[in-house]
Amino acid sequence: MEFEAFKRQTFRKVCSKMLRCRNCTYGYYLCSLPQALTVFYTVLMNRMMPIN
Repeated sequence: MEFEAFKRQTFRKVCSKMLRCRNCTYGYYLCSLPQALTVFYTVLMNRMMPIN
C-alpha cells in the first residue's frame, strides 16, 4: 500500500511537470495512458485469477 501511494505521488509530480509545457493535450494523454493501462491490466488479472 505504501508503495502504491509512492507510485501515485511520483506519477502526479511527473504529470504536473508535463502539463506545464505548451502542448497540454499531449501531456494529458501521456499522463492518463499509464493509469488506464494499469487499471485495464488489474481488471484483466482479476478476471483471469479470481481472488477467493
